[in-house]
Amino acid sequence: MLRSSIIELNRRYKTLLSAWLIFLLNPLSAVVVAFNNHRDSYAKNIIWLFVAYYGYTLVISNEGMDANRYRDFFISMSYISYDLNGLLDLVYQDGSNFLDAAQLFISFFVSRFTGDPRVLFAVFGLIFGYFYSRNIWFLLDRAGGKIKIENLIYIVVFAVVIGFWKINGFRMWTAAQIFFFGFFMYIMDGKKIGVLIASLSLLFHFSFMFPIGMMLLFVILPKRESWFFGFFIITFFLSEIDIQAFTDKVTSILPDVFHTRVEGYTSEAYLESTQFRAETKNWRYDAYRLAIKWASTLLFSVIFFNGSRILKGKENLRNLLCFSLLMFGSVNFFSNVPAMMRFYPITYLFVFSFFFIYLQQAADFRMKKLVLSISLPLLLFYCIGQINTALMTIGIITLLGNPIVAVLSDGNFDQAISEILR
Repeated sequence: MLRSSIIELNRRYKTLLSAWLIFLLNPLSAVVVAFNNHRDSYAKNIIWLFVAYYGYTLVISNEGMDANRYRDFFISMSYISYDLNGLLDLVYQDGSNFLDAAQLFISFFVSRFTGDPRVLFAVFGLIFGYFYSRNIWFLLDRAGGKIKIENLIYIVVFAVVIGFWKINGFRMWTAAQIFFFGFFMYIMDGKKIGVLIASLSLLFHFSFMFPIGMMLLFVILPKRESWFFGFFIITFFLSEIDIQAFTDKVTSILPDVFHTRVEGYTSEAYLESTQFRAETKNWRYDAYRLAIKWASTLLFSVIFFNGSRILKGKENLRNLLCFSLLMFGSVNFFSNVPAMMRFYPITYLFVFSFFFIYLQQAADFRMKKLVLSISLPLLLFYCIGQINTALMTIGIITLLGNPIVAVLSDGNFDQAISEILR
């Protein structure tokens, strides 16, 4: 017994050493090794640090990216002598754009040490990557044994719906990962601190008042999946609400400091400008969006009508289903408010975490093959769209380089290649 334990410890040590050596040579290869050995404790940390490495090597490929604004603001801040009182004034002044205080303070503290925006994005990657890697492992740890090949697509969708490349929009998508991290912990493990952690998402993006409101509503509602499924189906067919009435109602109950920001998210002017941008997008954008929406609706419907017996005695999984339906239905209800469209990805985190865990446990699910045959092409199509988006910010150094090459590089090589390809 002792000899076998020593042999196992020795094996684990060699695997760990090899993984980190591979990371130093090529981080992307280490990611493949980490997923192949996902039951080892080091694996999630490989993914975590890879996201930081990606942040350092991020390619800012066009002027419309949020990363441009983060970079320019950071560079300007490195030349300005702000103190903490000055930062607080930026947060609380009327009409401030810095109600989402986290990004402001992170940029400030990093700017005290360096003016290199690559370091800022590496720090963004460290923060985003921590929650991103832990959220993926929430699912892997609940796989209940070997991951079934037919269920891989669901965890892949979970990983790409708000992929690591989303640090381009650091505020919104880090808030999404934090919200999922906290509330999933509450739903599945009953840890009340998860509600507090989920609420911290508000520090990263003001609009997370909405999912936090859904979270608090869910906590007090009866957990009857038939009610939530009915709400989801009804809202699926709704297409219009009174946008101005919604704006006025929300604005009236908030402190004055928040009014400008709420109006900015929901005003008719914002509606018109966002609709214009949406209309100029490639047709594939709508196709990707509809593919995941219809695949999700199909899966929910089949599970509700033909597989609900599998949920008996699994209260936590039932609660995950109920909250997924509540979020999905709520976003559907407000979906013609352009600002609300951004909440589909956070909704899909809950949706596909449920699908993955459920289908891992549903050994006798009669319609499993039918569901897979219909949903797989739709979900693969969606994943292709997400990966296509990711490639806009992933450079050659990210794919083929390593941390040493990245540090020695000035970052202009990948930028030049991106300009040529564009």
